[in-house]
Amino acid sequence: MEFNLIDSLLALLQSPDSKIAVKACEGLLLISSIPEKHAAQCISEHPMFCTVMAERLCSLYTALPLCMDPVDVESVEAKWGLDTCNDGEDTSMFHGKRQLISLLSWYDYCDQMVNESHPMISRTIARKINEWFFIPVLEPLLLQSSEAGILTSTAHLTKLLKMTTSPELLSQMVYFILGDGTGEEKPGDNTHKLRHRLIERCDHLSDEISIMSLRVFEVLLQKPHHHIFRNLVLRNLKTRAYYDRPSPSLASHEGSPSDSGIEPGVEAGADGPSQEGSVPGSPLSVPGSPASSINDSDVSPNGELVEEAQGIHRVVNCFLSLLPDVAKSSYITGDVGYDMYLRDAHKHYKNCLVQCLSWDWPSHPVPLERCRNSGAFYEGYFMKVLLDKVSRMLDQPYEVNLQMTLVIAKIAHLPHPHIHELLLDPYLPVAPGCRTLFTVLNRVVMDLKARMRVLSDFQSQMIIVRKQLMGMVEDDESLPHIDLLEAVIVLEEFCKELAAIAFVKHHTSSSR
Repeated sequence: MEFNLIDSLLALLQSPDSKIAVKACEGLLLISSIPEKHAAQCISEHPMFCTVMAERLCSLYTALPLCMDPVDVESVEAKWGLDTCNDGEDTSMFHGKRQLISLLSWYDYCDQMVNESHPMISRTIARKINEWFFIPVLEPLLLQSSEAGILTSTAHLTKLLKMTTSPELLSQMVYFILGDGTGEEKPGDNTHKLRHRLIERCDHLSDEISIMSLRVFEVLLQKPHHHIFRNLVLRNLKTRAYYDRPSPSLASHEGSPSDSGIEPGVEAGADGPSQEGSVPGSPLSVPGSPASSINDSDVSPNGELVEEAQGIHRVVNCFLSLLPDVAKSSYITGDVGYDMYLRDAHKHYKNCLVQCLSWDWPSHPVPLERCRNSGAFYEGYFMKVLLDKVSRMLDQPYEVNLQMTLVIAKIAHLPHPHIHELLLDPYLPVAPGCRTLFTVLNRVVMDLKARMRVLSDFQSQMIIVRKQLMGMVEDDESLPHIDLLEAVIVLEEFCKELAAIAFVKHHTSSSR
C-alpha cells in the first residue's frame, strides 16, 4: 500500500529549511489526529511513520556530548518548532546546548504527537519510542558506572520525564523506569534493574548523584500515574503490618490519635509527643482551625467533634515540639509556627485530591481484621532508603537534606490513609521492629541532643548559619560543624512542614 502524502511529509522533515520542516510536522499532526479508525490503522501500520519518530530521537541523543552539567541540562527550555539557538546572542551558551535543544524540541513534538493522535497511533508511537530509544539507548547509559556519565544520563532522564505530558508516553516511561511490579516487595528484590539502581543511588557516596537521583523521583511523584505510587509506596502498606495489632481493649484506638503520651514505636527514654500548649505559637489559636470554629451547637452529645479537633492539635504539636527550643533558630524571622507552610500545603493537597480522584483510594485505613498478616513489615526499597537518609540527616550536606525532605513531603501530601499513618501519625501503635517517619525523626533528635552537650555556643552558631542561608550575612565556611548546623535548620523547617501537611489534610477532609 502506498502513502504518498505521508511519505512526502516524512521526507520534508529532513529539510534544511526549518520553516518547511515545521510545516511537515504540522501536516503529520493533522493526519495522525484523523478520528476515522481505518485511517488510523493505515497510518500506524505505515512502515516508517512511527519508526522515524523513534529513530530521530536516537540520532539526536547520540549526538550529545558524553558529559554535561545537570544544571545546564535543567536550564534549557525547548518547544518543537522553536528550536533556534543563536550562539552570538546566547549568554548562557555551553558545549552541547544546540544539540540538546534539538533533542528536546523533537521529544516535545513526539509527546504532542502522542497526545493528539488517534489512540491507536498514540499507542504505536509510544511503544516504538520505548523499544527503540528508552531501552536500547537510554537504559545502558543510566546503568553505567562512570559518575560523570551517571549524572549526565540521569539529568537527561529527569528532563525528558518532566517534559512528558501525554498519558501513553508517560505510561511507557513509568514502566521503563519502575517495571510492572505491584506485589509486595521483599528485601533484596532486584527484579527490575533500573528501578533498583536509581533508588540505590538516592543514597550514593557522591552527594551529586544522590541529589540527582532524588530529583528523578521528585519529578516522578508529580506525574498523574497510579502505578508510580503503587509501585514505590503503596505495595507494602496494604497489609498494615507496621501497625501493632491491638488487644480487644485497645481496638477502639485504631486509626486515631491515642490518649497516651508515647507511641509504642519510640524506644524507652525517647521524648514522646508533647502536651497541648507546650509550643509557643501553637496551632490551638490558628484562625480557621477546627478548634477555633467550634461552638456548643456544633458539638454532638458524645463530644466527637471536640475530640477530633484536639487530636489534630496533639499531632501538630508533636511535630512542632519535637526539636528542643535551644536547637531552634526560626524565631529570628518571627516565624516560630508553621503558618508559612499552610498555604503551600493546602495548594499541593488540593492538587493531589484532584489527581487521585479516579484511583478509588480508601478514605480510612483498611480494618486490621481484613489485612493479611504478612509477618515482619518491610517498607519497600524506596521508603527504606528515604527513612535511612532521614536517620542520617545530621551527617548529610544541606543540599541532600533539602532534596530528601522535598521528596518525602510530596509523598506525605498523598491522600491515602496508610501513607498518612506511616508518615504523619505520631501516635500510631508501631509494631515491634518497625519504624515510622516520626520515630525516625525522634531518634535523630535524641542524637542531636547528645551532640549538643559537647558543642559550645551551639545556639549562637545556629543563628549565624541561618542568617547565612537567608543571605543576611556573608558566608563563613570556617564555622565548625556547619553541616550539622545546617541539618538542624532543615530539620526544624521539615517538622513545621509536616505539621502543616497534617493540619491541612485533617481540615480539608473534615470539611468535605
